[in-house]
Amino acid sequence: MKPLLAGLQSRHDPERGRHHRPGKVRADNAYDRPDLRRWLRGKRLAVRIARKGVESSQRLGRHRW
Repeated sequence: MKPLLAGLQSRHDPERGRHHRPGKVRADNAYDRPDLRRWLRGKRLAVRIARKGVESSQRLGRHRW
């Protein structure tokens, strides 16, 4: 995940004249690691990662991982 996100570039919005970066990362529970969560927060990305053993399959309708 780190090489993928490190390679993302900001997107230019011609109407606003600004660059935009992704603000939130969603991932399945295979990426539920404390070091990865810290790294993402250090990059100022909101983290929405399913937690191992906590989130049930009954809630898949709300957020697809």
